[in-house]
Amino acid sequence: MDSAISSGELQKVYDAILEAVKEISVHLRYNTSNKISTNNDCGDLQLDMDVQTDSLIFEALRNSGAVYAGISEERAYITQLIDEG
Repeated sequence: MDSAISSGELQKVYDAILEAVKEISVHLRYNTSNKISTNNDCGDLQLDMDVQTDSLIFEALRNSGAVYAGISEERAYITQLIDEG
């Protein structure tokens, strides 16, 4: 394994993704999906579900403390997840 990534840090990322998947599952089960009046940077019409799941994933990764930054189809700009303070 690359010395820059410890197995403990990688486990934090896996755990964060698992937590996000659980939350997304509940969200999909109990909410409807509606088009919103915006397009993502790829030009696709966004669904509120897309935006919500994107936020759940980013929040879980932020809470892990193991991911510095991320990018996705819904936010095509780099989003810093760890404060440098």
